[in-house]
Amino acid sequence: MENKSIIECIRTYFEKCPYLNDLDINVDYLSDETECYSIEEIPSTIVRKRFIDGSSERQCQFVFASRLFFGTLENQQNINNLHLFEKITNWLEENTEKGILPKLNNNQEATSIEALSSGYLYGTDNDRKYARYQIQCQLIYEEE
Repeated sequence: MENKSIIECIRTYFEKCPYLNDLDINVDYLSDETECYSIEEIPSTIVRKRFIDGSSERQCQFVFASRLFFGTLENQQNINNLHLFEKITNWLEENTEKGILPKLNNNQEATSIEALSSGYLYGTDNDRKYARYQIQCQLIYEEE
């Protein structure tokens, strides 16, 4: 198996999310187009625990972000945007419970993936036509 970055493994995992309409998911780039997604790693401690055998428990914290239509006069659009993130949060939780986790490299095994925050409005464009919504997430994995 080719050695892939953790963020690439997370991106591949999110591509299977049934709520994202088979749209491309970028890494560290959220386009100006509507209905686009990005996974962006955020600074955090990588090693959570070191074990006597040399293995470790590690984490990758990241933001899952989207650019979606935004309604200044109509609440329903904004409610729908937040509901999308509720569904993604539930999808992550259910998959962790079922053991459906990102496939990592040979010396790594995912143990959980979860949302650390609810979905929230991060900001809007100048015309307030589009908004960036995001959730903070975390992948926990063991590495030999």
